[in-house]
Amino acid sequence: MKIRKSLYQNGPRRISETEWNHGGLNKIDSSYFLIFANSMRYDNNTLIYIDADNPKIEGTSAYNRYELYKKATTIKEAKKLGATAEDIRFDVGKGYIRVTSNSDMTSFNSIIMELIKENKNLTKRLDELELYVKKQNKQNNYIEYLNEIKPKSKFEDFVAKFDNVTEDQFEYLYEMSLAETISKIFVENYDESNSVIKCFEKKRCEFYIYDGEWKRDIDCENMNKLFKAIRRKILDLFGAWEERCFDDGSERVMTMYCEVNLRIYEDYKVDFQKFKNFIFNKYKINILS
Repeated sequence: MKIRKSLYQNGPRRISETEWNHGGLNKIDSSYFLIFANSMRYDNNTLIYIDADNPKIEGTSAYNRYELYKKATTIKEAKKLGATAEDIRFDVGKGYIRVTSNSDMTSFNSIIMELIKENKNLTKRLDELELYVKKQNKQNNYIEYLNEIKPKSKFEDFVAKFDNVTEDQFEYLYEMSLAETISKIFVENYDESNSVIKCFEKKRCEFYIYDGEWKRDIDCENMNKLFKAIRRKILDLFGAWEERCFDDGSERVMTMYCEVNLRIYEDYKVDFQKFKNFIFNKYKINILS
């Protein structure tokens, strides 16, 4: 009773985190904490953390038991691995076993879930970055290949050729769609030995344009410019032809006029896509061969 009384006479002292982790308790504190630990009862499912370094005297039964149960994460598991109730009370009192409260675990789980979420986001960003790098490497490979080819003219020179679309070429519309007509006119002006437009089998409907240097035609902006140039010239010829049709006025001519009029004003996006598909399929390069 005298010992117990001396423990309480100055009131219990708050134990610091350092003392808890490293066992830096004086004899009175340590004894007091053992008495406190002995008075506690733990649920079998209580979560615990056990120091990996065995503090018991080597060769003793306590040492051997500790070696077995130090991997446990709950009171129940520790008992199953050989820890006695006295072992648990003693180790808790000494700080060898730390009891984790539910609130601690809730906070811990929240941190873990947040880390998992962040890890997923980082993994996604890394995957996107890896894909981007792969695309850039492939892109550089195509440009490297094309840099060996030096056309004598530029893309803008090629577009200018279509200022000279003839009436004979316009008449392709009598039997063809606008997309087919523009594609045929393109082929008739295309010089493959001095081509300023290239495309590759592995890059569907992606075109490369030479304008002093090779570059990828982003969003097919230049191919659209080319398509519009040919279409605009056809529309100019259509205006003059339209006047002649009305001057003639015969049933045969007016029937042809109606058919051509329908073809020439078909959906622009559809016609442009058909044009790109035709050029790609006809001139695509297999870089491996």
